[in-house]
Amino acid sequence: MSQPEQYSRLLSAYAGAIDEAISGIVGSLEGLDQEQLNWRPAAPGANSLWVLAVHSIANAEQTVLAILGGAPDTRDREAEFAAHGASPEAARAQWNGARQELRAAIARLSPEDLEREHTHPRRGVMTGHQLLLLVISHASEHRGHASLTRDLLLARS
Repeated sequence: MSQPEQYSRLLSAYAGAIDEAISGIVGSLEGLDQEQLNWRPAAPGANSLWVLAVHSIANAEQTVLAILGGAPDTRDREAEFAAHGASPEAARAQWNGARQELRAAIARLSPEDLEREHTHPRRGVMTGHQLLLLVISHASEHRGHASLTRDLLLARS
């Protein structure tokens, strides 16, 4: 396999892992009504399924589109944790638009983009590789939170 093919596979693996984790979070909203989307477990710092979805999408957009891709960073992290959703369809629509942008932005990354150091606003200096791995681990962690939150939600009835 040539080096360009290996590089293309690496970018595809990064994009696929991000897509899988966030799609899992957004999928956890299916079949829920507005009250259920916004329900929070009775634990300090617990978030609703809606917040987990919005926050995970915004984190990926900030890291991939703004930090790595050079787009303006318009993220309002505090607002994510206060967000309330109306329907799973709204989250799905938001994710479907974002996932295409994220995949395209990742596909445009050069080997130099991945090796270069970038400054993350909360994590400090990281290479592009480290930033993509951070998005994957962050979204995967919240996918686990979403699964548990949905289980707790459904166990209430």
